[in-house]
Amino acid sequence: MAGLLVVLADWGAVALLADESPSNCRLDCYTVDSAVVHADRIGFIAARLETGLVSGGDEGTRRAPRLVSGWITPQASQTMSFGFTMDAVGGPPAGFEFARTGGGAPGAWVVREDPSSPGNRILIQESADPTDYRFPLAIVQKGSFRDVTLSVRAKSVSGKVDQGFGVVWRYRDAGNYYITRCNADENNCTIYHTVNGQRRAFQNKAIKVTKGTWHTLRLQATGRHFIVWFDGGKVLDATDGTFSDAGQVGLWTKADSVIQFDDFTIEGH
Repeated sequence: MAGLLVVLADWGAVALLADESPSNCRLDCYTVDSAVVHADRIGFIAARLETGLVSGGDEGTRRAPRLVSGWITPQASQTMSFGFTMDAVGGPPAGFEFARTGGGAPGAWVVREDPSSPGNRILIQESADPTDYRFPLAIVQKGSFRDVTLSVRAKSVSGKVDQGFGVVWRYRDAGNYYITRCNADENNCTIYHTVNGQRRAFQNKAIKVTKGTWHTLRLQATGRHFIVWFDGGKVLDATDGTFSDAGQVGLWTKADSVIQFDDFTIEGH
């Protein structure tokens, strides 16, 4: 056994390999104080592993290194996933910052129990402010991605003005980013760039987006080329060169859309 493997399944299947180097790690790896860390589900390590006795397999009992809670800077090949099951109900999710494009009230991003799946927790944008040009954003704090695949499950709960949900990438600030969204009021999916707070669509496709139903939205960004899938079917295939640099990624809603989110996955290329 080349190293010591410690699996913290309750904290998002985090594996810590002591006595390994990044070049020997066959997983998506990060380094923290010479240790190698693989984050299978989350980018935020929500645990503290104190020095102590742990099982070391055939080599007997060995001492684990100390890993302090905190962010780990991602490599370009990083995969992160946010399932919200370890977040406290009634508060915002760990690892996100919040912003708004346009006017109106700030978004209200809150972790709740999933009424359709006992034991599961989900993220909900709950604010129903009816300001039309209002786009609440939940942005992943750490990580910067140019080429990336994003996937999220989303359900439209309510909204009189709109019922739209989406993902953003190459985010610079609340006025500058790419967004692809699907809309249960308009029954379509669209891809935009937002520049200095103004959206401009560069491809759109009509498709049925059922209200009150979980859907999966997936985006692949490679250079100027963007592909969007909705519930497994390709709906958009577009090119645009507005933003070429790496940026943050996140989630998006519009106006008074109350939207549930789960299983937000980020895979850097």
